[in-house]
Amino acid sequence: SNAAPLPVLYLQYPHWPNHGEPVDTRAVRYHLPGELGPLVVHCRFNLRHNWKML
Repeated sequence: SNAAPLPVLYLQYPHWPNHGEPVDTRAVRYHLPGELGPLVVHCRFNLRHNWKML
């Protein structure tokens, strides 16, 4: 393919609650560049099935 590579930013957030999301996501969003596209997060146990958009 001639498509440009897609950069991936991986963040580890050990206090993210399993099977849900934190009440306040500002702590996570603070570390993200402003021009970053969609953000997908998952808990550590359901990597294949539990995707969330933030």
